Amino acid sequence: MPLLDECSEISISLLKKQKELFPICLYLDSNHKVNVPAIYTGDEHPDTNELIKEYKNLLKTFKVKAACIAYMVTVKNDSIGDALCIDFNHINGDVMRCLIPYSFHGIIKKMNVGERIFSEESIKIL
Repeated sequence: MPLLDECSEISISLLKKQKELFPICLYLDSNHKVNVPAIYTGDEHPDTNELIKEYKNLLKTFKVKAACIAYMVTVKNDSIGDALCIDFNHINGDVMRCLIPYSFHGIIKKMNVGERIFSEESIKIL
């Protein structure tokens, strides 16, 4: 899934550079073009749930074929822990959640990225 792959790459890159990730959104429009809308709440450290809500509202204003929203989570599971969570929705009703475990190690905070874990549980975006 190219949209999910692109969202994963961007999210991991931002997390590596900034050591944190505020929610981001990518969507595929009716012309099969990937778009990355931006939302500014005026807050330097915006609330994750508020940003996700704003992205969901924003997506309603576009002709969207598929969309994904990526954000950081902590999974209360010894084998996962901190992860990027990417919720993917398609207009045909397909939904998917992808968790990408990560950790930072050492003085320079090198980022280790785990294998993707897929689930059919996902928040409704579209």
